Amino acid sequence: MILSRNWLDQHLNLKGIRNDEITQALNSLGFEVEKEIDWTSLNDPLVIGKVKSSQLIPETHLSLNYVDIGQKEPLQIVCGAPNVGTGQMVIIAQVGQKIANGLFLTNRQIRNYESQGMICALNEIGIEAKTLTDKENDSIYEIAPSHPSLIGKSIGEIGLHDYLWDMDLTLNRSDALAATQLLKELANYFHRKIKWRANDLLPTKGLVPPTVQIANGLKNDVETLATQTFELEAQAQAKKLTAQDDLLLKKIKVKTTDNFYEDLANLNSWETGQPLVLFDEARLKDKLTLQTITYNGKSVIALTDGAEVVTVLGLPTELAYSPTPATTRLGAIALNIKAPLMRKQQKDLNQNSTTLQRLMKPLNPNLYDYGFQNWSSLLKKYHLLLAVSPLNIVQQKYVKTTKQFRISLQKIQDFLGIQIDFETIKNLFEHLDSTVTLHKNNVLVFEMDPNRVDLFGTNDIIEEIARLYGYDNIPAEPLKIIPQVPPLNLKANLIEQTQEYLLGRGLMNVKTYALVNKTEAQEWNIFNLPTPLGLMAPLSQNHEIYRSSLIPSLIQVAQFNAANGIKKGQIWEVSDIYSGVDQRQKHLGLLVTGSLWDEPLVANKMENNFYYLKGLVETILDLYQLPKTKVKFVVADLAQKMIHPFVQAKILVDNQLMGYILRLNPLFEQQKKLHPTFVAELNLEALWKFSNHKITLNPQSKFQSSTRDLSIILSEKFNFQESLAMLTDNLKYLVNWKLIDIYRDEELINRHQQALTISFQFNSFDKQLTESEINEVWNELLSRAEKMGGQIR
Repeated sequence: MILSRNWLDQHLNLKGIRNDEITQALNSLGFEVEKEIDWTSLNDPLVIGKVKSSQLIPETHLSLNYVDIGQKEPLQIVCGAPNVGTGQMVIIAQVGQKIANGLFLTNRQIRNYESQGMICALNEIGIEAKTLTDKENDSIYEIAPSHPSLIGKSIGEIGLHDYLWDMDLTLNRSDALAATQLLKELANYFHRKIKWRANDLLPTKGLVPPTVQIANGLKNDVETLATQTFELEAQAQAKKLTAQDDLLLKKIKVKTTDNFYEDLANLNSWETGQPLVLFDEARLKDKLTLQTITYNGKSVIALTDGAEVVTVLGLPTELAYSPTPATTRLGAIALNIKAPLMRKQQKDLNQNSTTLQRLMKPLNPNLYDYGFQNWSSLLKKYHLLLAVSPLNIVQQKYVKTTKQFRISLQKIQDFLGIQIDFETIKNLFEHLDSTVTLHKNNVLVFEMDPNRVDLFGTNDIIEEIARLYGYDNIPAEPLKIIPQVPPLNLKANLIEQTQEYLLGRGLMNVKTYALVNKTEAQEWNIFNLPTPLGLMAPLSQNHEIYRSSLIPSLIQVAQFNAANGIKKGQIWEVSDIYSGVDQRQKHLGLLVTGSLWDEPLVANKMENNFYYLKGLVETILDLYQLPKTKVKFVVADLAQKMIHPFVQAKILVDNQLMGYILRLNPLFEQQKKLHPTFVAELNLEALWKFSNHKITLNPQSKFQSSTRDLSIILSEKFNFQESLAMLTDNLKYLVNWKLIDIYRDEELINRHQQALTISFQFNSFDKQLTESEINEVWNELLSRAEKMGGQIR
């Protein structure tokens, strides 16, 4: 981003502020200045002259010109530019002067004509050739407007005595792609008031803004689309930018075009950060549609009028729709589209226009209002604007709201390590479209500039305070290290025990990439997370949002291993799953594939299976000391094409979802050359919620326990957990139980029954149980089994 002192001077009183002080201010505020250009030192003092007469020199491409620079006699200058003509106001380098391209002017004889100086082209006095059109590179510069009072004046009158700061913006400060954001920062730093360009309200005169249809395939990618119509004064001839505006664009490296409105829109985009698409409404024949089209073999986003292209986003408006001097109804569209899509557009078009630079960065999606207001003021500056239509908001995903944050003064002081007070903090935000108010208990409420889309939490606000206060003004003090006994963290200990258990069972720990594409995050949102967390400016659409499940990442690891000849494996990962800005859940993912062991010499082989993985999960549930009677494994119904439709189970605790155990779809396994593969995922945060948070020492009875086994045939309508709860609830002397077997043969399957074998252990802490006491409890258990309709085997 390049900033101009001349432009700053139009809006800010810079009297008494040196250029090096502005450089220091920008660096201090976090806008790293990479390069400074002092235009006053590029050339010797050049002046403005008027061509009084211009005649071609016979048999040459040269012309003989007499130029008035305010002296008694005009200068005689031989010029080879094709566009020099009588009446033009031009830039003159006189004999004895040196210009930016290194040329030293002497009195020369050209074709027997004395040349007493030079009529300058812009690429000769410091404007980069790549910023100019081919025509401008071959031509002398004609100053507009052509006013006699400029004759003999310094080129500073047209903005060529300037000072520029070229800054490297960090991604979080993309808002500073609007020069007005930097203006506010400097106004705030130097405590100066901003002189905004006047923008009085204009009548609508019944104007109707353009309507635009967004193609279905783009609706989710368009953050904002707004339109407005501007009624203009028809012009007899093409309007030109003033030399000040034209040269400002060229100095900040914005390539100008042959269209006045396109150039003015680029200036508006540089000032506000909001690109505009312009078109002559009288030339429209059909409905406007924002859609994806094929352009030069690439899929790009374009605005179309029926079957005709109005503009490809990032490129100038097509000539057939481009505004001209005769345009009286100017249509304008303000857009904000998801940044990754526009980065792809920039790559496909191989362009780096002012429009694309701003469309592909994370800017405030509601900039359209300010963009249109500033556009109106620029049109009025050129005496073109007659009326403005109402605003038409076609799509707006994010309603305009002021970001509000509540932070205690004590927290700010603790974080910064300084005793800063409320008034100081309030004054830090004076000119930044932000307010700070003091509430009860020394709580500060910050209402932040909506253009600051990089501010998400209270820590960001504290960092803003440090930035504005000045990092150098915060004293550096050595850390005070106070030895402390770390508090017992049972939650972390449980996760650590889980990891140690899995490692002990021979499972391999993996770490996978947390960012995925939006489609994967939506398809695998099996835990029904409310708000997926996306990046503000992802590098690609493949990694734009935080994953909603660990399972796809583990499957990718298995696929990679299989493709490299590793067909068996057991892997796990503990990682965070994000939902919203301030919410995250720690999840455990498990995957087993191929054989558990394979000993060919003794024909001993065991494949991974659903129940092996279920056993691992049950052991982990035991580590969390979950009440066994509240744990259920029930049939799931995930409609995921990668998952087996009939081998999937939900893990519930007290009817709350804790996780899943799933098998991959055999078709998917075959396609990816995987052996039968089973996956599981547990929400460790949810497990912690239901776990026993107290560390308890279970007493051990000194008396001999007694064990009895029960085999019972029950209806399938009872699952194991329900059956166990009905059998054992408040059963006297029962200290433990263990499931030995679940059996179903063809006969039981036909009768929709299953056979359970369960071992029950009885004991007392007070006495040795007698046979009769055990029989009494055992008969109670058998009675409960019969009431359930069970058949004792």
